[in-house]
Amino acid sequence: MNKNRLFSVFFMILLLSMMSSCDGEKSAWIDNLSAAEKREFESGEIPEERIENLKKGISVYRQDVERTVKDSKQIGIYYRMLTLEYMSLEMYNEALKSAGQAVRYFPTSPLLFYYGAVSSAQMSTAVFDGEEAGDYLNTAEEYYLKALSLDPGYNEALYGLSVLYIFELGRPLDAEEYLERLVSLSRTHYDAMFLLSRVKIIKGDIEAAVDLYSNIEENAKDDEIRRQAANNRRQLLGGLSNG
Repeated sequence: MNKNRLFSVFFMILLLSMMSSCDGEKSAWIDNLSAAEKREFESGEIPEERIENLKKGISVYRQDVERTVKDSKQIGIYYRMLTLEYMSLEMYNEALKSAGQAVRYFPTSPLLFYYGAVSSAQMSTAVFDGEEAGDYLNTAEEYYLKALSLDPGYNEALYGLSVLYIFELGRPLDAEEYLERLVSLSRTHYDAMFLLSRVKIIKGDIEAAVDLYSNIEENAKDDEIRRQAANNRRQLLGGLSNG
């Protein structure tokens, strides 16, 4: 067997062994590959010493892979902690950079994308160039949407994206579906209800806004929240009667 063929067979055995933590399955794969490899030898047999060397090589490389995976996880955790530290210090540009690194190690973490969204939105207020601010806002939107694609019921991301649409991007109607989802998930999220009422008014659905204010007035435990909702409801009803 030529060297290229030998390397190819070794690589196949290594790759397959890495795909499973079950020793029984790994042995079965090695046996199957060994049986196929026998055909390459005129004698029809594979030297036992060579088999053992291949197995030792697999063991060594397997340990290297496991160590690399463990190290990579620690690096990801480091970036996640660094992101939080920067956010606590209001160093949002550095926090955004760290979050960007962290998601490379934990690409399915909605929390990290949420951190990135918050940091990017904050950075939009720290620059003077309008185009640059817009880029930060667009990045924040992308991060929020990614977080919600991973966790559709992520309350903080639903609210943050809604605030972004209403107050920063000037697209209040885009916030409606996310506020509706948030209100359905959290019946006592009165901040979301106030925002949803605002969107309904902009949309022209005054009746829905009135219902939301009534809900807040009837169920909120905070007196100030109830008074605000009652006042808003009365103003809307007064506008309807005057109209």
